[in-house]
Amino acid sequence: MKNALIALIFALALLLAAQAAYSKSDNETLASEFLEQVAGVEMSAYTAMSFDASRTRMPNSEHYETCMNIVLGDSNCEFEALIIYVDGRFWSYRLDMLQGELAKEISIDGCLARASRAVTEYQARFNASHCNGFAQMIPTNLQAQEFTAEKDSIILNINCRNDTAKSAESVYLSWSEKISGRFITPTRSVTMSVSKTGIVTRLVDNMAVYQIASESVSLAEQEATALASQHVEAYANRSSQKVKAVNATLDFASDTTSSRGDRFLLYPRWTILATFDKANTENVFGYAVMIWADTGAIYHEGPQGSYAATEGNDFSHLAWPLGTAIFVIAVLSSTVACLQVRNRTRRRKSK
Repeated sequence: MKNALIALIFALALLLAAQAAYSKSDNETLASEFLEQVAGVEMSAYTAMSFDASRTRMPNSEHYETCMNIVLGDSNCEFEALIIYVDGRFWSYRLDMLQGELAKEISIDGCLARASRAVTEYQARFNASHCNGFAQMIPTNLQAQEFTAEKDSIILNINCRNDTAKSAESVYLSWSEKISGRFITPTRSVTMSVSKTGIVTRLVDNMAVYQIASESVSLAEQEATALASQHVEAYANRSSQKVKAVNATLDFASDTTSSRGDRFLLYPRWTILATFDKANTENVFGYAVMIWADTGAIYHEGPQGSYAATEGNDFSHLAWPLGTAIFVIAVLSSTVACLQVRNRTRRRKSK
């Protein structure tokens, strides 16, 4: 009986080890395919110096994030790539040079052609049917530094850098979806950067993970402003300030706290920002209230202010609205595992 138990434990250990090995091999294959086919990195020309991956549950959700980090190089250069998947779907990628250069510089039109091939390969190989037609929107010859095109509900913006000596990136592209025919939000966009050497260095596909849950706006601007004013006035009275101006903005945002069920679902949102006649002793000059436009529920509110410039600095910093701060914290939390992967990789290299 004892021997049988030991044999069972040993078998389970072998099974877990095999699954871990398969998972690592599978992730390495996925990362290599992306770098070769989408980013345009000639993988056979470089040696894989390290590879690491981690899978963690994202804060305030049931979604899982897989972060893959690979370091490649040859005698002339060394670079690392970070690729992030959410629930098996590609989300983001970035490549950073550690030393040297990947290749010779190419023209702006060459970079545009590379971007067209990259988004085509990405659409075909990585289950990104929402990118259909994106490549056809890219011009083959660009006469200006900036370019905008619109097709159906998609707007493409292209920005080119003339001074590539100060930046690795040469061309920036962003495809954004128009929600309800007029709203543009980063959470329904695909962005890409192409380096001056023709390598794709950044790709973020928010369309793959963020979905629109509701386009219904049941709360009018006047109603939203009136609702927010109660909270604004209450704060102003406590701090001996008077409301100088009120601005209302309607956009679409995700609920990063998942109180509505899923952090990747988008809902219409009113942001009411009131500015005061003066800053108080805490340098607060305004108050923001965020309201779901489809339900009328307030989900975030808080004072807005600026921090005094420190000695030697001549800048002031606008405080984030409470909702934005929570979003930033959530994003930072969800990428901790990815940063840990990169740090582990670098520690191994330094030994």
